[in-house]
Amino acid sequence: MIESFERRIGAPRTKGYPDLSIMLLSGVPIMVGIVVMVPVVPVKLMFGFMALCCFAGGALTWYHYDDYLVWQSLWMGRKMKKAPELAPSDQFCYVDGFTWKSNLNGYVIAHAGGVVSVAFTWGGTRDSFFSTAEHERELNRRIAFLRSLPVDRGLVVENHLIRQKDDRLVDAYLEEGRKMDLEQPAPPIVADIRSQVAETYRPMSRSNQVMTVLSLGPEPGKKGILNQSWSFVRNTATGRYRQQDRLARELLEEIDKLKSDFPGLKLLTKDQYAEQIQRLQQPNESPHVIDWRFNLAEQLTTNKPEWDGKCIKVRDTYFASFLVQAYPNMGLGWVHGFVGAPVDCHVCQIISPKAVGKALDANKSQANFEEATLSSKRGTDLAISKLSDAKRYRQYVADNQLPVADNAYIVTFSAKNREALLHYGNTFKRTVIADKDGMVRDSELIQVEMMRVRLPGMGRSSYFFREDHGQTVGAMMPFTTFDQGVDNPESLRIGSSGQLIGSAPSTIKSPNSLVVAEMGGGKDTNEGLLFIETFRRIRYDFFELGNSYQGVVEAVGGHYCRAREQAINPLPAYSEYRSAMALAKQGAKGLDTDFVITQANVLAPMINGMKGDPLTRPQESILQRTVRMLYNNPVADVEAPLLPMVLEGLRTVEANSEAQEKAKSYLESQLFEFLDSETGKRFCDKDQFVISPIANAIDFDKFDGELFEFYMTFIATRMVTNAMSRGVRSQIVLNEFKVLLQRAPDAVRWITLTLDSMGRKDGTGLTRITQNLSEIQSISQDALNGIPIRTLLSRRDNHAKIGEALEMPVGVVQQWAAFLSPEQMNVKGYREGFKYERGQWHKLHLQFPQLVLDIMNTHHDDKAARDESYRRSKDPYERIRIFKQLKEEEARKLKEIHHEAAI
Repeated sequence: MIESFERRIGAPRTKGYPDLSIMLLSGVPIMVGIVVMVPVVPVKLMFGFMALCCFAGGALTWYHYDDYLVWQSLWMGRKMKKAPELAPSDQFCYVDGFTWKSNLNGYVIAHAGGVVSVAFTWGGTRDSFFSTAEHERELNRRIAFLRSLPVDRGLVVENHLIRQKDDRLVDAYLEEGRKMDLEQPAPPIVADIRSQVAETYRPMSRSNQVMTVLSLGPEPGKKGILNQSWSFVRNTATGRYRQQDRLARELLEEIDKLKSDFPGLKLLTKDQYAEQIQRLQQPNESPHVIDWRFNLAEQLTTNKPEWDGKCIKVRDTYFASFLVQAYPNMGLGWVHGFVGAPVDCHVCQIISPKAVGKALDANKSQANFEEATLSSKRGTDLAISKLSDAKRYRQYVADNQLPVADNAYIVTFSAKNREALLHYGNTFKRTVIADKDGMVRDSELIQVEMMRVRLPGMGRSSYFFREDHGQTVGAMMPFTTFDQGVDNPESLRIGSSGQLIGSAPSTIKSPNSLVVAEMGGGKDTNEGLLFIETFRRIRYDFFELGNSYQGVVEAVGGHYCRAREQAINPLPAYSEYRSAMALAKQGAKGLDTDFVITQANVLAPMINGMKGDPLTRPQESILQRTVRMLYNNPVADVEAPLLPMVLEGLRTVEANSEAQEKAKSYLESQLFEFLDSETGKRFCDKDQFVISPIANAIDFDKFDGELFEFYMTFIATRMVTNAMSRGVRSQIVLNEFKVLLQRAPDAVRWITLTLDSMGRKDGTGLTRITQNLSEIQSISQDALNGIPIRTLLSRRDNHAKIGEALEMPVGVVQQWAAFLSPEQMNVKGYREGFKYERGQWHKLHLQFPQLVLDIMNTHHDDKAARDESYRRSKDPYERIRIFKQLKEEEARKLKEIHHEAAI
């Protein structure tokens, strides 16, 4: 927990005394003297009453100088509110409260009062999943940054977090879909689903951007009549320009020093700076062009805020602006409570560095004065607590060698819907601030004032600074941003923060992936949508127990089958070998060699069994030469070599050593015994297993034993070989990995070990969809480390152990464990998830379009109606219509039965 103290800057004082108290109390003796000296009773009463009022006012100001400070700071707001908008130049108007004037050197804006400011954007800090240790390192870095800032040059730092609508990735996603369709037109269902995804996410999309503004004012001059007179004489336009030009150069020098503290720092031009100011004033309107020959404030401030009872209205947009007056008890990552709100948000933190020694001396002088004024009669608990707090503050700063800064913190929400705005504003006040013992001020005059002060370059004119140390100031820095993945997404999801997240699976070189979820977590729907989105770029081959993916595969023209009804020759067609040879000549070096090695490996389980030892080097040599010989000498009446032909080839190929002669004899004997078994005879047919170039789903339900293991092995290898020989990016998905592993543990391990290593080479990836810790533990650590895509959905237990196995960040594991169950999420209408891709973690808000939910419906209660719709039609839209009709009939019959039972 960060130590935060009630150490705010008090009202203006003279030697520690509030100015207003001195003025009022000094008049009391004079008025009392008049009361004593003047004999007229009415005069005595009048001056006596005035003396009493002065004493009361001075005493109240003395003991409540915080409230006096607020009253004084609001004076400007009151005056500005009463003033007419855009009044003549000789009258006080709303525009006069803004200091922007003109520009210097294309980047720096000149302000009234000899001040200059410059703005830059940068990447922010992606700290949503930081562990405690990472948060502490980041906090220490921020404290070091504060310590490095000059305290004697009038520097003020404004940190702005701008959260606004950002749907750029939606347009990029649709454009990428159009590029895919240029290769070959996609079925209508694909285009419709992509369109619905875009329509679903566009209104929800928001992103966080971080901008920092530095302003520099004139160095404090010496006071005195002569000095002031000389300043008046030399204060010409030329002199002011020279002074501001010098400050501008100094400011740009400071920027160069900050590049290590602000990764991705990009200096804004004058036009970009002015655009940001306009966007913060009116986020729902496009910025207008600025004419830099004329006063900047009059061009940027075109609309005056209006009070609307509880919030501010500017044209058709509502704003709720909050000044955080008493800082809450905060932990590391405090800002996460509101920087992901589903509403536009602007956080402005204004920092003015102070000399530590002077600040602590002033604190001690004030405390000593207050202590001297206390007595047993006049002392109050509040005053005593302030004294204690001031002493602790000085001690804490000294012990930890912390920097000190005056600072102000303003949080502004904006929306076109007034009620939604007030809802999120009240939530912020209650859950983020009040529940943590903080306090915000949001009265009408405060909000009007904050709407002005929060704008870039205006921060130094705030009347609401409070003094605090580096830990509090650093912990509250609004730097949290969210990763958006790739800029040209094939697949699009939205994060729980509203950040759109783009993904391009076809461009990942090692495309193995892992999905961890329990039943009902949304894994099939998410994977089914991914399959549709990457259509034409990736060929998916689903291995499953049941027909969860039958509908989506057949919707795009893919092939669905039941494994137990298929005849499989484990060796690929001659045409695939010829394709591999052609690609090898075109530059895919070694592809024909990979083809031969893969087919030799396919024969290994027939030779040594699924649990047997790997082939020896002489055995590998004989088998590979045999395979090469068979494919170089195709037989006319068959599509592919048959296993009996392999046996004959082993007898024909020549051995080059005694070891190879023994290997040859062993291989012939073992393959003969396999082919003579009932299992082996199932793989001798010349019929080829049909592989769709679009997509495949193979149902292994009601299938087990030795035959199941060989089917699994041969089909998987055929899929890989087919993709490899044609240069096709493919993905084999092992759905229900748990059950597949239980039924055929050796076959599944053989497949996964082969694909885990092969995927890096030929672009064939393996996706494991699993539920339990045991299946994850069955994967070697090297293989786990080589899985660059990981999706985590809701589950009830073992979060920590799975997180340890996958080497997940502690912060991700903690948030994953807090996911609601699928039953609870049914009420909310979406699913929670985490995705790891390209080295970044994303927290997902999995909300799917209705068309995706219809086509990926895998509810057990709907299986009969779903299968009947599949039987009646191949058209996906017609299937959905038939399914809904069958469900309506089913519901009507059930209702009639209940009605008859009631009668």
